[in-house]
Amino acid sequence: MPDAARRVRRLPLAAAAAVTTAAGLAVATAGSGTLADAAGDVLYAVLVYLVLAFCVPGQRRAVLTVVAFGLCAVIELSQLTGVPAALAGAWEPLRFVLGTTFNAVDLVAYALGAVLGALVHRLLGRRAPVSPRAPSPPERPAHEPQPAPMTRADTGAAAGDPARAGGQRPATRL
Repeated sequence: MPDAARRVRRLPLAAAAAVTTAAGLAVATAGSGTLADAAGDVLYAVLVYLVLAFCVPGQRRAVLTVVAFGLCAVIELSQLTGVPAALAGAWEPLRFVLGTTFNAVDLVAYALGAVLGALVHRLLGRRAPVSPRAPSPPERPAHEPQPAPMTRADTGAAAGDPARAGGQRPATRL
């Protein structure tokens, strides 16, 4: 696929990732409770999916879904070690990326988010309907000779042409 076409296909993914990031940060800062946690986890998995789709544009959605869920699950399971909590203590923004405490219910939210990411990807891949218009005549290939334009002599309109005088139509050149 040409680079320009690949960039065009990636633009909607980048825009969707930006919107997902903004929504996730809004939920994380303004929301509280179980519902906000679940929404944040779903959005996190959607974002992981969109980033993967951006980085590997030709990959099938099913593969991206499984890999997105797998990455989220590995990050969630790593929280059992305490390393993510220590890293988040050293630099607070890592709390949004790595989390701090393990919760098995988060795995369900990640699965839902990975599937939702695939759905968003599918919707982004659809093209807008094209408005109907009259079909244009097919173009001749450049290597095919073009017919010569007809002149007055070709149409039999020249003075004294016996074919025109008899009412017969002259043969046309193809």
